[in-house]
Amino acid sequence: MLKNILSAIYFLLFIAFISNFVFCEHLGLNNTSIFASSQNESDAIQIFEKLTRNIIADDLTTSISRGWWTLSKKLIIKTHEQGIDLSPVVRSAELSIRRELNELTRLLNKKHSEVATLSPAFQWAQSSDLVYLNIKFTYRWNAPGALKIDNEIVSIHDNVFFFSAMGSHSHEKKKYVLNLELFDEVDSDLSECSFGSVGKLSCTLFKKKSNAIWPRLLKDQKLKIPNMHIWWEMREKHENLKANSSIPDGNPPSSVSNETKGLKYNSNSTINEEL
Repeated sequence: MLKNILSAIYFLLFIAFISNFVFCEHLGLNNTSIFASSQNESDAIQIFEKLTRNIIADDLTTSISRGWWTLSKKLIIKTHEQGIDLSPVVRSAELSIRRELNELTRLLNKKHSEVATLSPAFQWAQSSDLVYLNIKFTYRWNAPGALKIDNEIVSIHDNVFFFSAMGSHSHEKKKYVLNLELFDEVDSDLSECSFGSVGKLSCTLFKKKSNAIWPRLLKDQKLKIPNMHIWWEMREKHENLKANSSIPDGNPPSSVSNETKGLKYNSNSTINEEL
């Protein structure tokens, strides 16, 4: 009895497998492109005109990869008639072609192998005990920049803050370097930095002389950095938290701690973390 039941189950599974295979075959899911052996687009179009099965992804991929645009248009129109969505194939091909064209455009520049060095845009704010830096991996604050960086170096020593990293934007490699001689010394052991959001580095620097408002960020009064900005949001946040709480000025508010918690730097420390 058990043997008969098992035989019946195996038979049903076999029938289901064959039915599914035939169904997939009808849809073209088990076929490679019928145009793969075509020598040119004209031959491929002749095959297309006689094609009775559904269009499959390999058909469109083969046509696009060979630059057979007339055939590609015919295939896409046919998929509409067949109720098939092959838009991912076109989107993928578009990204691939665009990437290659961007690389060709980059190579047109005779200095394409050189890496441009630029000073990243940044914002700053302060309290009587802390200095906040918000660095964005781009030259202009409102412009898009690198989302991923590597070879990061952060050094905090006496009154010098140094940051450098390699990044890529618009298919061009760039080196970001920020070297600040601060108005006064900061404590490298207490100071912290972290990647708070994509494309940015946030730092909280502890002033060695507490309860002191700096007249400016930089030691050199005449030095003007065009892409240095006041971090108004942090400034207002700190002032509001301080006004509405009893948090000592020497301890950053909890919201600030959460943004910068996790990476603490000693003098000349280095971080290596990909965004």
